[in-house]
Amino acid sequence: GQNKSLNQETDFVLVFSKLETLSVALSLDYVSLNPGEIKTEVERLEEYIKSAVSGIRRQTKAAILWHGFELPVYPAFGILDSQSQMSQYETINSLNDFLRTFLGSQDNSYYVDMNLCQARLGINRYYDNRFWHIGRAPYTREALCEIASEDFKYIRALKGKAKKCLVLDCDNILWGGIVGEDGLAGIKLGQTYPGSIYYEFQKELVNFYKRGVILTLCSKNNENDVWEVFRNHPAMLLKEEHIAASKINWQDKAVNIKQISEELNIGLDSMVFIDDSDFEVELVRKTLPEVEVIHIPQTKITENRNMLLSCGLFDTLTYSVEDKNRTAMYKAQAARKNLQVSTADMKSYLKSLEMEVDICFADEFSIPRIAQLTQKTNQFNLTTKRYSEDDIKNFAENDN
Repeated sequence: GQNKSLNQETDFVLVFSKLETLSVALSLDYVSLNPGEIKTEVERLEEYIKSAVSGIRRQTKAAILWHGFELPVYPAFGILDSQSQMSQYETINSLNDFLRTFLGSQDNSYYVDMNLCQARLGINRYYDNRFWHIGRAPYTREALCEIASEDFKYIRALKGKAKKCLVLDCDNILWGGIVGEDGLAGIKLGQTYPGSIYYEFQKELVNFYKRGVILTLCSKNNENDVWEVFRNHPAMLLKEEHIAASKINWQDKAVNIKQISEELNIGLDSMVFIDDSDFEVELVRKTLPEVEVIHIPQTKITENRNMLLSCGLFDTLTYSVEDKNRTAMYKAQAARKNLQVSTADMKSYLKSLEMEVDICFADEFSIPRIAQLTQKTNQFNLTTKRYSEDDIKNFAENDN
């Protein structure tokens, strides 16, 4: 509101910039505008955006989630629009580019791409013109859920709630069929159907690995059968070096997942379990409610890649060298744990690690990592408070 400040305990400010509300000229009268008028109107909106962000910042340091302008699916000049450099589509695109760049230059401010939400649903499921004309509320209930889901990817990341470990079943998840019955040559995995379903899924898993997600295996199988596929199948994209920990046996999967969390020293609430079996996913849901579960039944197996990507559970707003090397770090953690078990006393164990500690002041290079650690780590965060990069920067610059 204009006459009262936002509460200091506000966590997030959500801004929706509907072009029809902010600029009738660019949204409904575009055909009537000349290039100079278009430029003037775009500059007016850019100044409005700067002023609005400045006004919010005078009242709160809360994270701003600014929802971008939606691109028209029926642009002003029809098919001619896509042939012109001064098209309505390109003008709105330029506004979004400005918005993305400007927010990126501001502390704790983020651009939410509404066109992703619109594209996922399609325009007929996204807008309800009845609501728009009656109360200037343009979205269907389904669209509101999609937008909320997109917003919570940001909220989850900024609150340090992003997941860090993916626990994978093998049979009918990493490949089609059961390796213990079908053998190495009999499983479905390759660049043509039906093996392409699993090949593309593995492509995405390798991308997740490169983003810093810890990949682990939890499979009811003979261990040698599984590793034979990893080592010898020509279409196997996942390799042993991608896997931080594995439990391949005939034990209860909930027990195995708990053991993986202990071995890697991560919380159960940071883990996501993927399986095709109704029995297994229900067992984990009931036994380990902290673990997020993604059920990919065989009836929806062609959607496996989209189901993984759409969950947004691993989305973050930072990407560091540590993220790239995360699996190696956690493998080292597991090795240290084994060493600790095999070493007679704690003093000998610590000495065997040959650790060196460097102490220095926070700077522009270390602040992103410090903020990331406050959001992800519990063991050394005694307050369990989560801080953004802006928060850490303020601490570093504060004389007190």
